[in-house]
Amino acid sequence: MAGPGRDVPCHHLALLPRPWGVRGPPPDGPFDVMLSRNLVFTYFEPALQREVLLRLGESLRLGGALVIGAHERLAEDAAGFQAWIVARGIYRWQG
Repeated sequence: MAGPGRDVPCHHLALLPRPWGVRGPPPDGPFDVMLSRNLVFTYFEPALQREVLLRLGESLRLGGALVIGAHERLAEDAAGFQAWIVARGIYRWQG
């Protein structure tokens, strides 16, 4: 039976945390995964959300994942992002 830890390939990842003040320029990428949890898409106004989202997308590789808080959602017109696992707040960058 397949499932977590059973007959599924294991991938080793190197995670290098790179703090980023979301109002400034993003760190050099491209990244496979970026986390933006419980700030931008909870407290920022929609215009600033779109601005930060564009910078996040520019720092992700194509097919990279953006993880936001589980209670947060991207706007329907979130250019370049596609819902991947919405229940977990995960979106994929499509460019």
